[in-house]
Amino acid sequence: MKTTTRLSLLLVALSLFGVPARAQNFGRNAVQYETFHFKILKTQHFDVYFYDKEADVAAEAGRMA
Repeated sequence: MKTTTRLSLLLVALSLFGVPARAQNFGRNAVQYETFHFKILKTQHFDVYFYDKEADVAAEAGRMA
């Protein structure tokens, strides 16, 4: 009986000093989008989206697509 009482008191004491869970952080680290300035190279079957500095690679990818 003493063991049960001690265990009960220990559990009550631990529950009083417990740290609250921080589980309600949904959306806190949401992505903040920027305005992207890309161009579109339209091929017969595909649209290739690229930035100005990648124009030569996009032209090659459009040729292969």
